[in-house]
Amino acid sequence: MTEPAVGAASNPAAGAASGKAAPFNRVVLFVLLSVGVVSAVAFAFLTAYAPALDAAHNRGGHALSRAGTGFSAIVDLATASGTPTRLSHDDRPGDAGLLVLTPEAGTSPAQVDRLVRARDGEPTLIIVPKWETSPIPIRPTWIETHGLVAAPDAPLSTVAPGVGVTTRAARRGERLTAPGIAGVDTFPAPAVLQRLEPAAGLDAIVTAADGSVVLGWQTKHNIFILADPDLLDNAGMRDLAGARIAIALLRDLGAAKDGGLVFDVTLNGFGGGRDLLRLMLEPPFLGLTLALVAVAGLAVWQAAIRFGTPVVPGRAIAFGSAALIDNIAAVIATARREGAIAPRYAALAGATVAAHRHAPTGLTDRERAAWLDRVGTAPRFSVLAHDATLVETPAAALASARALHRWQMEAVHDR
Repeated sequence: MTEPAVGAASNPAAGAASGKAAPFNRVVLFVLLSVGVVSAVAFAFLTAYAPALDAAHNRGGHALSRAGTGFSAIVDLATASGTPTRLSHDDRPGDAGLLVLTPEAGTSPAQVDRLVRARDGEPTLIIVPKWETSPIPIRPTWIETHGLVAAPDAPLSTVAPGVGVTTRAARRGERLTAPGIAGVDTFPAPAVLQRLEPAAGLDAIVTAADGSVVLGWQTKHNIFILADPDLLDNAGMRDLAGARIAIALLRDLGAAKDGGLVFDVTLNGFGGGRDLLRLMLEPPFLGLTLALVAVAGLAVWQAAIRFGTPVVPGRAIAFGSAALIDNIAAVIATARREGAIAPRYAALAGATVAAHRHAPTGLTDRERAAWLDRVGTAPRFSVLAHDATLVETPAAALASARALHRWQMEAVHDR
C-alpha cells in the first residue's frame, strides 16, 4: 500500500511529475457537477409537473385556475378551514367525499356521465358553465368576458336529460333562498342569474325569488346541479360573505363527511394519467427514489476519494498443486462428505503400501488387509480401516487420516 509513495519519494522525475498542476481544477469540477445535478433534478420535476404548474395560468373554469371564473379560491379556503381537499387528475376519482365537476361548454356529456357512474351513487356536484371568456395576452391570469355560453346545459344532456338552463337579469335587491342549509337562509343573487328549468326528479335546494331552481338535487344518480357558478367561483369569493356562503353550501352537500372535497380537473384537460416520473417523485415510490439517489451519491463519493493506483486483484484460483488440494478440500467440506472420504483414504493407503511391499496379486480386500497386518506396524491396518468407517465429523476424519498416514510412512520406511 505504501509502494506509490516510496516510489515517488525515491524517484526525482516522478516527484517532478507529481508536482505539475492538474489539468482540471477540482473546485471547477465540483461546481460543474453540482450544476449538472441540480439541472437534471429541475428538468425531471418540470417534466413531471409542468402541466399542473401551467394550469394556474390557464384561464378556464376549473379548480386550478386563478381567473375570475376559476375555482382555486374555494379549494384554498376549504383546505384552510380544515376540510380534506384534493384534486383528481385521474378518471377514477374514487367514491369518498363530495366530487365536484366543472365541465366547460365543449365538454363531452359522455365524460361527465362516466365520472358520475363511477361514483356508484356517492354525491357529486356538477357546476354548469356560464361565461364565454378569452385570455388577455399581457396578463397571464386575466380573462376578458364576451358574454354567456351558448349551450350551458350541453354537458348535462346524458347524465340529466331534460334539465335545461336559462338566464335572466336579477331584480334589484333580489336574494336567493336556501332554507335547508345551516347558517344560510338568504343571500344576494348574482347580477346575471343562471337557473335550472323544472324537471322531473329534480329537488330544489337553493331557489330564486320567482321559485326557479339555482341549486338542485337529482335523486336518481345522487347528483347536485349548480346552475350559477358565480356562487362558488373566484369572482363570487371576492368578499367574506361570499366565502361563507360557498363553504356552507359545500358542507351541506357532503363535504363535511369522510373524504372531504374532490375537485376533478380531467374534464378540463388536466388528467395526469400514470406518468413514470410522477410515480417516482410521489409516495409510496418516493422512498425508493431517495434510496437510489443515496446509493448513487455514495458511489460517486467513493469514486472521488480513492487515492493512488488501484490494486490489481489476484487470481480467484491460484496456480500449483497446493491450490488444487485446497480447492478439493473446500469442495469436500462444502458437501459435508468428510466422513465418506475416510474409508476411501484408508483403501488408498493400503493399496499404496501393498504395491510398495510387493503384495501377492489376486488377493481379496480381506486377504490383503490380513497381509498388511503382518507386514505393517502397530496399530494394525485392519483396525485403522475399521475406525475410518466410523468417522462422522471433520475432526474424526482428520485424526483417522493422520493415523493412516503415519502407519503408511512406517510401513514403507519413509519417515
